[in-house]
Amino acid sequence: MTYAYAWTLPTGSPPLATNGPVIEINSTDKTKAGTYSVTFSATLSETGSAGGSVTTHAAKSVTYDIEVLDPCKSTTITPPTIASPAMTVKVDEDATFNFLEAVDSIET
Repeated sequence: MTYAYAWTLPTGSPPLATNGPVIEINSTDKTKAGTYSVTFSATLSETGSAGGSVTTHAAKSVTYDIEVLDPCKSTTITPPTIASPAMTVKVDEDATFNFLEAVDSIET
């Protein structure tokens, strides 16, 4: 038994990478953010006993929507927070300056 897989995407959609029934869509082009209808089809072929004739079953398809997001569009960036009071440094003296790093809503 062997399966043949096919993916169909609309014109203008982001690049597509497939590995059988697995799909991966990604892009660094922010203009590609949006919803795309994709269709997955699978065809089954089976060989009769002792290498006899091959029977191919009609492709079965399913169509569904994939939403490609632009994470930068709605990301909130929280600026660094200074945890120490203002610092004055004198020659030949050490001081410590504490701060919390900037974070964004993608990481949290």
